[in-house]
Amino acid sequence: MKPILLAVCSRHPGAGKSFLAIELAACVATGTPFYGLQVKHPGSVIYLAGEGRTGLVRRFRAWSITRRVPLGDVPLFLNSGAVSLIDDGSMVSVVKALKGLIKELGRSPALAILDTWNRTLGGDDSAPSDAAAGVAALDALWGRFDNFAALVVHHEGHQKGRGRGWSGLWAAVDVEFRAERRKDDLLRLECTKSKDTRPVNPMAFQFAGVDLGITDEEGNPFTSAVLNRADWIPAPETTGNKPAGKNQTLALDILRRLEAEARKNRGDDGRVSLDWWRDECKPEGIVR
Repeated sequence: MKPILLAVCSRHPGAGKSFLAIELAACVATGTPFYGLQVKHPGSVIYLAGEGRTGLVRRFRAWSITRRVPLGDVPLFLNSGAVSLIDDGSMVSVVKALKGLIKELGRSPALAILDTWNRTLGGDDSAPSDAAAGVAALDALWGRFDNFAALVVHHEGHQKGRGRGWSGLWAAVDVEFRAERRKDDLLRLECTKSKDTRPVNPMAFQFAGVDLGITDEEGNPFTSAVLNRADWIPAPETTGNKPAGKNQTLALDILRRLEAEARKNRGDDGRVSLDWWRDECKPEGIVR
């Protein structure tokens, strides 16, 4: 059976895609229903994080506290170093780790999560050669380790509802979702592609803060968040001044994403250098 490749796309940074990925990972690893939906094939989960490992650990802890499900002894594994699908040396390490895991557990993983596609690809996700090589690397892993499912967390491109970069990635996926968070703070998840199954109904989620029960050296509490199910309502219409053209809109979206990444990784005010912004704009065809 061909594995299902899920792509969760959103143009806006901080929409909450990783929180949904964490929920799915924890539910599959523990057999806990995913927002009321039964997990039919629970099993081990490999979470390949391209950045923010410390933040992910806190989010998993928040999930465990809120759902009241311990994660200490469940088959949920988070990579400790960088991963590159198109780097032979990196993939040798991935294959070795998977072999060790299968030997220990006696079965192949049920799910692998790549968060995000750009960070775990190890190349330019807009370059057809790099992106195609990444898909080929996943195909090779599927053929070798019994067709586990994969969830790819990806950013939306200039075409609304589609992942950025190489169009062949969108063609390769079986199911695609789009996550969007508006000013009302609801995260909306809509199925934008379903190749062989009936599309999943739209879902909505609300962020809830979680006290992790630990403090830093100065006694300040560590906190995180989870996504709780909310009633689905249509997204409100956006108002106010808008950028004049498509490239302006896309460039500002890229800047907001980079600001969010900078705040998360550096813990500062999210300043973005002009060179960094320019380098991220080039793959989208913005050269000025």
